Amino acid sequence: AHHKRLRFGVKSEALAPEQRDLFDDTCAEDGAAIIADVEQLQAPAERPQRKPTGRQPLPASLPRIEHRHEPATCTCGQCGQNLVP
Repeated sequence: AHHKRLRFGVKSEALAPEQRDLFDDTCAEDGAAIIADVEQLQAPAERPQRKPTGRQPLPASLPRIEHRHEPATCTCGQCGQNLVP
């Protein structure tokens, strides 16, 4: 157990000061690249045109017949007043 702690312990995973300085050079470049990616993702993307759903309209060549359903009388059955359209 002692040898495992020496080999795989916290000290073996620590960065030397020289290694930490290696990341400082590319930090500004990486930050600028991340900001550019975020701005590109936030730009409003054009939505693709969706196909209309539902039934298609009937062809104009078909005959049209209009049916009107009118009430038998134009007065109210309870109060006798005229119906409002």
